[in-house]
Amino acid sequence: MRNIIKRTAACAVLGGAVLVTAGVGDAYADPVQGGLVNVNIGNVTIAANVTVDAAAAVVANACGVDLPNVNALVYQVSQTGAPTTVCQQSNGPVTVTKVA
Repeated sequence: MRNIIKRTAACAVLGGAVLVTAGVGDAYADPVQGGLVNVNIGNVTIAANVTVDAAAAVVANACGVDLPNVNALVYQVSQTGAPTTVCQQSNGPVTVTKVA
């Protein structure tokens, strides 16, 4: 009877350890990024085929806005494909478009 209890306890401990370590790999995985985007000022492409983070940094600098807000906006463009004008410069609008 003691062997059955020991085996059951050992299996419970090992099973719990497997469940805990299985979730750790997901926690350290890279965050999911959207697709690539382009940043234009007027009819000039400033950044072509760049990641969401890189495009957000360019747009935040060009428009003088907070990076977290722009990052969310650029991510939305990368997912929906709908081009967005972020601000107006003297050379034209600053727009973000999804790479086809």
